[in-house]
Amino acid sequence: MSGYEIERGIEIPRKRESILANTLQCMEVGDSVFISDVLPNNVCNIYRKLQNAKFTVRTLTENGIKGIRVWRIE
Repeated sequence: MSGYEIERGIEIPRKRESILANTLQCMEVGDSVFISDVLPNNVCNIYRKLQNAKFTVRTLTENGIKGIRVWRIE
């Protein structure tokens, strides 16, 4: 016996990257989203994989919080 409790039926949390990818896929041209806890390179890697969509990213501070804003441009 290992001494650890075995549990069943615990859902695996989704990776943050997949949540962000879903958000970017739902965006329409002109939409933007502010993200405070993701590096710009991570966002670039995600949206490079999305077909038929173009985005631009700017690093900025909003309401005292540093982050990035992503705009869908095409």
